[in-house]
Amino acid sequence: MMERKLVISQRKADSWRFESSHERYERFCREYPAIAVRASIAHIASYLLMTPETLSRVRAGVL
Repeated sequence: MMERKLVISQRKADSWRFESSHERYERFCREYPAIAVRASIAHIASYLLMTPETLSRVRAGVL
C-alpha cells in the first residue's frame, strides 16, 4: 500500500515539474472527470498548482 502511494506521489510531482499547465489540466480531466465537472475552478487550480486565472486561460484555450 505504501509503495502505491509513493508511486502516485512521484507521478504527481513529476507532472508539476515536466508538464505544461495545459497538459496537467487535460490529464486531470481524464483521470478525474466527475471532479473536473463538479469542483470549483479555485479548488482545481490549487490542486494543479496554478492560479485560477491561469486555469481559466487554459480552459478557454488561450494557453
